[in-house]
Amino acid sequence: MDIARRPVIGDSIFHAKEDILKAIGKGQNPSYRNWYAITTAYEEHHLFYILSGTEYRHPMYHRQGSALKLIGLAGSKKEAIDLVCSIVRQFVDSDSLMEMKKSLCDF
Repeated sequence: MDIARRPVIGDSIFHAKEDILKAIGKGQNPSYRNWYAITTAYEEHHLFYILSGTEYRHPMYHRQGSALKLIGLAGSKKEAIDLVCSIVRQFVDSDSLMEMKKSLCDF
């Protein structure tokens, strides 16, 4: 999984971000267990996927250069949903909602 240049980090997980991002960057499982990743989606007609730390343990997520890109980290599913809403709101506010899928690749 590739990591965005500026991933969005939730307040509740900010203290563990370095360890999580470093492990993901190396294709390893982070030692911190209670976290959620906001990623781009595999499917063309979807924008985001919220992946739990437990789901991330599956080897398919550890390959660099895969179709997924880590856009953000959260400490709970609710926080992940709130971060997704915030990201979407940024695109709506800048009148670039229609270009969001393409823009997420450059995030």
